[in-house]
Amino acid sequence: MPRDAEGRDGFLPVVASWFRATFGEPTPPQARGWPAIASGRNTLISAPTGSGKTLAAFLACLDHLWRVPRRTRGARVLYVSPL
Repeated sequence: MPRDAEGRDGFLPVVASWFRATFGEPTPPQARGWPAIASGRNTLISAPTGSGKTLAAFLACLDHLWRVPRRTRGARVLYVSPL
């Protein structure tokens, strides 16, 4: 996600703070993947096991849940893993 006033890599401050406290800096696959994910494009991240691919995708989901108010009952995110 592009860096902006919202916080680390475009995430809301609460999400960015959690990420920073838990993981420090993003891995290269995360840093390269977030802009594509944020744009809404279908995104494939090809990288070795343990490089942060799953978190790259799921962190965008968590950020979305914080940003978008719940309007109706039911699922707002369906996350299937492994990717």
